[in-house]
Amino acid sequence: MTGFTGSTNFPTTTGAFPTGGGGDAFVTALGPTGVTLVFSTYLGGTGGDTGTGITVDAMSSPNAYVVGITDSINFPTTAGAFDTTFNGGDDAFVAKIAGIVPAPPGGQQTASKVSGGGFITVGTISGKGTFGLEAHRKTLNDPVHGTVEYHNHLTGAALHGIVNSLSVDQTTHTFHLAGTCRSGSSCAVFQVDGQDVTEPGKNADKFTITYCMIAGPPASGCTTDGAPPNNVIVRGNLQVH
Repeated sequence: MTGFTGSTNFPTTTGAFPTGGGGDAFVTALGPTGVTLVFSTYLGGTGGDTGTGITVDAMSSPNAYVVGITDSINFPTTAGAFDTTFNGGDDAFVAKIAGIVPAPPGGQQTASKVSGGGFITVGTISGKGTFGLEAHRKTLNDPVHGTVEYHNHLTGAALHGIVNSLSVDQTTHTFHLAGTCRSGSSCAVFQVDGQDVTEPGKNADKFTITYCMIAGPPASGCTTDGAPPNNVIVRGNLQVH
């Protein structure tokens, strides 16, 4: 989200731009519950600055694109910008802020596809965690597309995830997914580690999921289901394409 603040103590995260004075635009990202501050910064100079629109791309560490109005003579600009000089009155601005959500861990990004579903044992021998997933990237220049659905039937925890990080080892058929949790989930961020061992995958393929209440960095309030030896799926199949 973006907008205007006249506060000198507006909540910000590590590495944020300082307040410029005179009222600033702000750029803020919240977790899916609306109570976790994932990213927040001032944006502006010594005059008045207001953010009026914002969009976010689908890259593994998303970038925000902000438009607004400024009457600051020293609004922050970058080399090669279309116009770096204040022209009087109210100027429009366009700003890109990189990495508003921390890139999830998981190694080198790759262009691959993984898919599958099934269930694992959680808690006790009678506990069940069901999952379904699909994620792909055509080339390293493309964003990752994919989703993960997971339900721990023992605790009631539910995860509806958007995948924004994908890495695959085609030699071992292991993979790592990570991303953010959508509204209605019991988490803010998640990551999945899996392996396509054989076909069919029952009692062979492996699935481990970690989901965290606070995105960080570092992420905290995390739960891991399917930690070895419970990472072998009881029923289902995983495929690395």
